[in-house]
Amino acid sequence: MSKFQLQKIANILNYNNLLIGNSRFTDDVWNLTEFIVLKTITDYFKKIHFSYIKNEDIKLTAKLYAYNKLGTIKPQTVVKRIISDLRPFIKYAELNNINSFKEINKEIFISFLYWLKNDYVIEYGKKKGQHIRNRTGYKFSFVVEEIIKLGQKNDWNVPQENIFVHIASFNFWSAEKETSTAKTMPIPEDIF
Repeated sequence: MSKFQLQKIANILNYNNLLIGNSRFTDDVWNLTEFIVLKTITDYFKKIHFSYIKNEDIKLTAKLYAYNKLGTIKPQTVVKRIISDLRPFIKYAELNNINSFKEINKEIFISFLYWLKNDYVIEYGKKKGQHIRNRTGYKFSFVVEEIIKLGQKNDWNVPQENIFVHIASFNFWSAEKETSTAKTMPIPEDIF
């Protein structure tokens, strides 16, 4: 696997010259194929797709987050966070006319958490129409929390106050322990 050679992006006004592999920062699809060599991962999941994010300010912040994370975690993890984990927040933002991460305050974040828990349903696959599990809800809300916290350190267009003082993704989603429907059966006595 090739290593990312990332440029510092502080104080850059023109992102067009910034390269991610053979894609430009301003592209709506970043092709990371050369960095993800696992054959078990399909081509779709070797690219970060930003085109589903219609709002340009939210898209820029998501790209800054992805660029920053590419230097610290596996590229396939970054792809998953952007094209899967962030998608419910983008839907929530569109439904609630949120045009920037900066608009998120404690009340909006809590509202997002409850929307995920009570109203959001899976839109595709085997579990289409079902509500998400706590573990999935945590992943979906954690990416938003992480974008805001990372953005505060890097002066992105995010709220500067700490909105996670009394509520954070982990606390919310771990408050109710999930019970598994698949029970482990005891080993029959005649085996011994």
